[in-house]
Amino acid sequence: MVPLKGHNAETSLHILRTYCQERPVPGEGCLVWQGGGAAAEKALKKMYWHPSSSSELKGRDTGGDGTPGGSVPSSCAAGHHGLDLTSWPLTTAMNNIREPMQLLNPSTFKYHFDAQNARKATCLLVQVEAPNLLRCERFENEEATHHAEQYFLTWWSTLPPREYYQVTWYISWSPCQDCAVEVATFLESHGNVSLSIFAARLYYHQKQKNRLGLHRLVLAGAKIKIMDLQDFENCWRNFVSLQAFQPWKKLQENCRKWTTELQGIFRGAGGPEGQGPPENGFCRLYRNATDLLTSKTFRLQFNNIHRLKKPYYSRDAYLCYRLDGPQRAQRCFWYKMKEEKKENLNLPLGPASRPAQAVEKAVRHFLDELQALNLDPVRKHSVTCYCTWSPSPRAAQWLAGFLRDHPHVSLVLFSARLYYHWLWGHQEGLRLLAHAGARVAVMSGREFADCWETFVDHRGKPCAPDVLRALDSRSGSIARRLQRILGDTPNLLAEAFGNLQL
Repeated sequence: MVPLKGHNAETSLHILRTYCQERPVPGEGCLVWQGGGAAAEKALKKMYWHPSSSSELKGRDTGGDGTPGGSVPSSCAAGHHGLDLTSWPLTTAMNNIREPMQLLNPSTFKYHFDAQNARKATCLLVQVEAPNLLRCERFENEEATHHAEQYFLTWWSTLPPREYYQVTWYISWSPCQDCAVEVATFLESHGNVSLSIFAARLYYHQKQKNRLGLHRLVLAGAKIKIMDLQDFENCWRNFVSLQAFQPWKKLQENCRKWTTELQGIFRGAGGPEGQGPPENGFCRLYRNATDLLTSKTFRLQFNNIHRLKKPYYSRDAYLCYRLDGPQRAQRCFWYKMKEEKKENLNLPLGPASRPAQAVEKAVRHFLDELQALNLDPVRKHSVTCYCTWSPSPRAAQWLAGFLRDHPHVSLVLFSARLYYHWLWGHQEGLRLLAHAGARVAVMSGREFADCWETFVDHRGKPCAPDVLRALDSRSGSIARRLQRILGDTPNLLAEAFGNLQL
């Protein structure tokens, strides 16, 4: 007998959870309590039923709140209440109680998840389902250097081993790039984990690095979606209150706005048959997704003039790649020097150090994506890259190592400009890459035209002929410089002396 008289639904829920954990109840039979009335019955139903099992309720009676109906045993005395547990389509067995979690205060929930307010902290509500297991947890940023997603990864090691886990996130901000990469790595090393992410808003989605982080998550198998009204109701019911969710102002308007922004991150994502819509509201990243450059960006960033004239601007690291073969993909990665300076104040003051950071990040994400595509090792794959800067020494080592580990992949790398080509270390990096089997070359007019056609949002307009002629005329001297570095050009001066007739 469980005494519940005088308690509301949420308190009854906590008492029943604690009681059942201390005194396991068989999966068949009845649980009888005194007091609490309909509130206690609602609480117990909430404890053992989960919305994901609604498809199993067809043909069964349900309560007014949508939870399964339970019959009251005839043996119950007056003033007592009971539930026949044998008639329930339970998602968990009676001896595997959902562990108690302190419910979120409604005002706290609105504070974090109302997209009209840009809160600094991130609130992550996690639900983990597995055979004979159902757990809910809450994580928040405690310090600027420790994010809620990282606390989740640390907490994961405390879970008992299971063959399969279904993990659902309700998160107030979408993951930043660093957290997205950590979670993607976690998913790739845990093939038995399926992750669905419901985000209230997007975190600095204008920054390319955070957009790439979301790409990386989807490539690792995660599903990402902006929370709609139904998702808010599910989250509220599981983590906040048993009472009905009352939407706040402009909730659905903000949902539509952020959904459009998320779809924009994956715009141009067409499958092998063309464009493909989101699946059940989740954004999907097909393997030939592309982020197009603007025509202005192409003219400024792929400009191969030796010295810029006023007005000066930063020539950043752009890498556009196209994968041909049985699997097709194409995308652009870019990192801006100004962002690197703002986010890493410890960078050396020398001008050579800042571009290297951006070049290496672009190459790193390019390689991470190729590895995430799980290219068929039996078949041949060809990758063509167009870069604004040639690889730095460390980036060249990464590319060479990838080619050694993936002999079924061939790489052609065209650069608009050579990055600090007069330094011996940079020359060695280019030679190392060439010796690893990559074709290292300078973009000529033909490659500039192909880059424009493939990676620029030109809206049907061709690249201006005078622009292509200027780019092609300047590429000749850069190509000869690269040939001397690679050592695949004859010594013209020695030949001229040899041909002299004395």
